[in-house]
Amino acid sequence: MSMSPKPFTIEREYVANSLVTRCGICDAFNPKDYPVGLEHPPVGEFEALWDTGATGSVISKNVVQKLGLKATGKAIVYHANGKSSVDVYSVNVLLPNNVGFC
Repeated sequence: MSMSPKPFTIEREYVANSLVTRCGICDAFNPKDYPVGLEHPPVGEFEALWDTGATGSVISKNVVQKLGLKATGKAIVYHANGKSSVDVYSVNVLLPNNVGFC
């Protein structure tokens, strides 16, 4: 199966210092387990700040609460104030151009 790139463009009337878009987030699922017509987990729409240099993603407590997500583990994260132990969640993300990933 051939797949072509599906970029999305954000147009501004000013020079933006950040890339913020709407995106969909839902509980993690394998699309192969959901044939056309079968309902997958509900998708919530949230505002996303894109960090193109990041090696991971972060979701807010608001996302966890609104979607009723359950933690799948713990991780140590490093930040400006040192390090913290945080809950880890498995989610699927739907980009503004309807491309999804987990």
